Amino acid sequence: MKPSISTNPTLVLKNSLTLMDLKSIIRDIPDFPKPGIVFRDITTLLQNPEGLRYIIDHFSDAYSDQRIDYVLGIESRGFIFGAPLAYKLGAGFVPVRKAGKLPAQTYSIEYELEYGTIVWKFIKMLFNREAKFLSSMI
Repeated sequence: MKPSISTNPTLVLKNSLTLMDLKSIIRDIPDFPKPGIVFRDITTLLQNPEGLRYIIDHFSDAYSDQRIDYVLGIESRGFIFGAPLAYKLGAGFVPVRKAGKLPAQTYSIEYELEYGTIVWKFIKMLFNREAKFLSSMI
């Protein structure tokens, strides 16, 4: 079961937060990094203990029955949320970095952004063919 986020402002998500409360915790910065792009600044979410707790609990609850083996944390947001999510799921954590940042042989993932393409890398490890991965880039 994948988590979904509704746009219903009255939907109570967890604790005393509502969807609109959670959205209001994340600050929008228009025209960054380029004109026409709205950057979602999560530092305001990270400073809010209830919001941070909600995000980690929400995703761990959503995936707790999926038997995830590894959480792939895509820099840098994925590092912040991926490691505690892996901990709560009893899974390993695999950091995913931009090209040229890792000192070993890597696998590559090409990813489309609103303003271009980026290549992500993670270190080649001996993964079981049946291993289940969860990507964390909130």
